[in-house]
Amino acid sequence: EWLTRYRDTGAALVALDPAREAWIKELASGHQVLATVDIDRRKFAEARAGFLAALKTWENLLAAAPNDLELRFTVADTESWLGNVAERCGELEEASARYRAQSRQLETLVAADPKNPRWRFKLADCMVFRAGLLSITSGRSAALELLQQARALNDPLTAQDPSNRRWQKLSANIRLYQARLLRAAGDAPAAARLVGEAGVMFEILTAAEPSDWGYV
Repeated sequence: EWLTRYRDTGAALVALDPAREAWIKELASGHQVLATVDIDRRKFAEARAGFLAALKTWENLLAAAPNDLELRFTVADTESWLGNVAERCGELEEASARYRAQSRQLETLVAADPKNPRWRFKLADCMVFRAGLLSITSGRSAALELLQQARALNDPLTAQDPSNRRWQKLSANIRLYQARLLRAAGDAPAAARLVGEAGVMFEILTAAEPSDWGYV
């Protein structure tokens, strides 16, 4: 209820001054936050409508300020949410298209600031989502290739900062995804090697954060 009021108040502000960027962003945020709640409520049509309204606004703002990297990331993030909605609804082609759109925005960010670890991690994470869908829609080889690209982006981050648990967890999970696909393809030795590498990573994560049962 309160998030609906927040969105509607943003709409009222924009009606008062349609050119005021701060209020335009507030309305877009209102659409997006309410849409995430709609996902939890399994109201996927409402969630999609909210994210689409937000995306239209973010894209218009980005067109006026193409060098705004944070705004470009917001566009990428909204595409990801739309991919999530499509995937939950079983619309795999739509989900793939949305994740590809997210990936293109993140690739632009990495090209603009290649040393920024945030962009590299997000792009690698996006590639993992895309690989999951590719394994269903396009076959194992395409998924494995994308997972290898994700490792090439994220593994240097884990080497740079072994204490970053998010980076470490992603590297471990990528290896597990690769192992599953390789085992299904009949390459048990390669799969076993990757599972072993992932196991070492998860042991390190468990030692660093023993209260987190997600690593066990």
